[in-house]
Amino acid sequence: MGGAFISVAEGADGHLVNPASFTSRHAYAGDDWFNADATLSWVTVGVADETDLDLSGQPGNWDQAQVFQGGFNLKFGRHGVGAHIIGRRYTVTLDDPVSGERRQVSYEQTLGGLGYAYPFLDGDLTVGIVFPTGTASLSAGGKEIVRLEGGGVLVGGVWAPCGANFRVGATWRRDIVGRDVTTGVAEDFGEVVPEAIAVPSELGVGGSVMLGARRYNTCPSYGDWEQVTELPPLRSLRREYVLLAMDLVLTGASEHAIGVQSFIEQRPRASGAAPVLSVRAGAESELWSDLLVVRGGTYYEPSRFEDTSGRLHGTFGFDVSLFELIWPWKASFVADVAPRYTNVGFGLGIWH
Repeated sequence: MGGAFISVAEGADGHLVNPASFTSRHAYAGDDWFNADATLSWVTVGVADETDLDLSGQPGNWDQAQVFQGGFNLKFGRHGVGAHIIGRRYTVTLDDPVSGERRQVSYEQTLGGLGYAYPFLDGDLTVGIVFPTGTASLSAGGKEIVRLEGGGVLVGGVWAPCGANFRVGATWRRDIVGRDVTTGVAEDFGEVVPEAIAVPSELGVGGSVMLGARRYNTCPSYGDWEQVTELPPLRSLRREYVLLAMDLVLTGASEHAIGVQSFIEQRPRASGAAPVLSVRAGAESELWSDLLVVRGGTYYEPSRFEDTSGRLHGTFGFDVSLFELIWPWKASFVADVAPRYTNVGFGLGIWH
């Protein structure tokens, strides 16, 4: 959906988009006291001479660029807890600054954390928090040159009035600054070895609306019916719907920063000198009842470099219901295409 998920905030996929996802209930689980969700996905970026990973205007000849993520949450009544992790790995072959021989350089970045969420106002307002910890390391020729670690906080909320067909969400993440933990000799890699790695702050707002026969906000009881009756509520919901969503995300500045790619290639370029704004929009629909969900969208990726223009992305994806083994499972496919950039990914999760 072009990344427009701040106000939707459902499922294990959305923990690091909006931590309200840790306890937000899917419509069909709103009357269960206990509920769980999980996701696992892997994305690979198409690498070629023209691939521009960080929109720096300097395409690099990458060997590989991969992203993976996994998450799960457990919901007990109104309480929701869980964990999430997302990792990136980029490798490229460069000339050794001393011997001139070719060697492989690898950059790895991991961001993960534990989170909690709770619904207020009878479930109309859900608020969540996650404490992400980030690690980044650079290795050259099989030797670790630099390793940095740091932590931060991400908070988010969703207003989803009972019975309404709309939601509004907001998130804020403090910047994460990882300081030097291990540093090799500069001559082992090059002249530029950073003192810190910065994941800039983000402020996001979004809204979504659901059209069709399906109810968007279904007034969850969180299992409270068990206190007054022996019979579970009968909740028969229509599955036909079209979901429309839009987000605005403001990414803060990073003082004295350079781009990851320019650091790896030892051609430092200033990055993140000013805040940038991204616009995201998407749509989703269940085309085949209880079997196939499709989605698409677009987003504007602003450049963090002063002399490079932003670019527009197109996204597409779908979920397919598979089989039931303890939980009903689904397989997912995603694609993201833009000038000098293409990625595709696959995932496994719980079908709702």
